[in-house]
Amino acid sequence: MTSPDLFARIVADLTEDDADLLRERFVRRAIDAGQVLVREGDFADTLFLVERGKLQVTVGGYGESPFDVEVDTMGAGAWIGEVALLDPGPATATVLAREPTVVHALSYVEFHRLTEQEPATARKLLRSLAVELAGRLRARSNELLTWEGDMPELHEAPKARGWLSRLFSGLLGADS
Repeated sequence: MTSPDLFARIVADLTEDDADLLRERFVRRAIDAGQVLVREGDFADTLFLVERGKLQVTVGGYGESPFDVEVDTMGAGAWIGEVALLDPGPATATVLAREPTVVHALSYVEFHRLTEQEPATARKLLRSLAVELAGRLRARSNELLTWEGDMPELHEAPKARGWLSRLFSGLLGADS
């Protein structure tokens, strides 16, 4: 999938001019297998769009612990870091490349330049991110509504922490 196709497929109602504007702002990055893209607890302010490859998302142990819980595997077309882009702060998950991966990165600063200089394109991007976040929220809400087991006691760390981390990481896109 080429970069132009990627943006047009992911962002609704994108014109070719919009796609060109996004390609100018996003920075294409190659990530080696085993390389950490985002580490849980580190400051995060960047949105990533996966062009190709596989990323493993873990929570609970900052990517270096036997208590890490894998919550997702992200591939081509996935957004990572939506919340970090909108509200920079500590990452809620570690994101690790499982194979050679290519992402497109948009920083908080560059996103705000886009909102000031090209507000119509920024709105289209925001709408796509909102739809993605709403879908994740619905999925996690449905998981909670259909939960048949006992909820873990909070004192059962790290088991409880893992359960809570998986819940919130799913709500936040496992990356923010």
